[in-house]
Amino acid sequence: MGLWGFSQGAWIALLAAAGDPALACLVLVGCSAVSPARQMRYGTAEQLRRTGFGADDLAELEQLRSAWERHQRGELSRAQAQAVVDWYRGRAWFPLSWVPDVLPEGRA
Repeated sequence: MGLWGFSQGAWIALLAAAGDPALACLVLVGCSAVSPARQMRYGTAEQLRRTGFGADDLAELEQLRSAWERHQRGELSRAQAQAVVDWYRGRAWFPLSWVPDVLPEGRA
């Protein structure tokens, strides 16, 4: 048995395969050579650019994504990261950030 993963699904397939020595193969389609965090930073910034947002908005997006990622890695408390989310939640570009409005308890 093997696993098939497309785009970001390739990251999940790799993680699953690392924990299951019985898997015979991986088929990774459109996989990235960078981390998921870096891929999301690029993708969300590109969405903002294509939607017409400017340099100030991109700088704010970078601060938001950084807080979210640091929280995910356990480097920033939920309360600290939520404060950053709350600060930027009202921005017109926020839905393109792929950061939840309310951070889950613990790390997702």
